[in-house]
Amino acid sequence: MACRVNTGSRGFTMVEMACVLGVVMILFAMAIPPAQSALASYQLSSAVTAVTGAIQSTRYKTVQNGCPYTLAFIHNSLNYQVATETPPPGTDPPLCVASFGPDPDGPVIPFASPTASIALNTDLTLQFGPNGTICAPGSLNCGTTIAGPPFCFYVVQSPVNTVPLVRKITVSGVGNVTVTQAPAVSNGC
Repeated sequence: MACRVNTGSRGFTMVEMACVLGVVMILFAMAIPPAQSALASYQLSSAVTAVTGAIQSTRYKTVQNGCPYTLAFIHNSLNYQVATETPPPGTDPPLCVASFGPDPDGPVIPFASPTASIALNTDLTLQFGPNGTICAPGSLNCGTTIAGPPFCFYVVQSPVNTVPLVRKITVSGVGNVTVTQAPAVSNGC
């Protein structure tokens, strides 16, 4: 009876390992740009949702409480702030003071991560009247049945090595918020 002796070792050769590693690296390199694009798109969608949600919830609070609110978007810091005139406790209907002071200002709330390449094209402050109309702060018709003109601004995502993604947010004088894809930032609504 003859015994078989194993003279070779089992496993992969260095050439086989190098080929497999090369194929895996090529696949990863091909997957990075679509992954970066998807991440940029998700960051933009998240920022747009946060901005439109802030506008809609501030309008809801205004109508619910019957007091004017202001909503200020700060483009450099990617934050927004809601200021309100808090009615005194126990008053019904609530009494609203004519001017905003520093005390009723709410906290500064981020709408995008500082690490995301998100930008607003401008600072924007909206005044919400007790009946739900929206106008620029200091407008004579704010809080009346006359709605102000539409406001628009742009949220821009600038991913590395690709074309910027732009969303135009338009807010009508009665609080309708629409988001559209825009090819670029422009100066008007």
